[in-house]
Amino acid sequence: MQGIHLFIIGRGTALGEMKELTEKLKLRSMITFLPVMPWEEMMRITSMADVGMSLDSGDSLNYYYSLPNKIFDYLNAGVAIIATDLPEISAIIKENNCGLVIPGNEPALIAEAIIQLETNRDLLKQFKDNSRKASAKYSWDNETELIKDLYVKAGVDIS
Repeated sequence: MQGIHLFIIGRGTALGEMKELTEKLKLRSMITFLPVMPWEEMMRITSMADVGMSLDSGDSLNYYYSLPNKIFDYLNAGVAIIATDLPEISAIIKENNCGLVIPGNEPALIAEAIIQLETNRDLLKQFKDNSRKASAKYSWDNETELIKDLYVKAGVDIS
């Protein structure tokens, strides 16, 4: 997978293990670890990417039903998404045709998805274009209207 560079931004329970494995496999030239940073800076970096990944295992109900902010960040940045098959995440990806949903977070499955997008640039472009379109759909303005509608349907005066 020549020409691919992975940026891991932030923190997580597997970060230490990932850093150790990066060193062990001598992959420092292909992987950059960056600390938590302001949203604007993180989005500047994310917008330069082709693909964003969400690879949670779903081993707890909290993760299984989660919908991480990074999914919306990826849409906003106009990048394709590779994600594990968790209900809320895969629903957005499938509904908007903006990425690949993989059955698990095993390295072989992740590599296969990356290779698929690397070798099919038309598909990658389609996913990126669809992410940009979906970004407008999930804007705060649209979400505000949905919330207002819920209140009105519940009989709450919002005037």
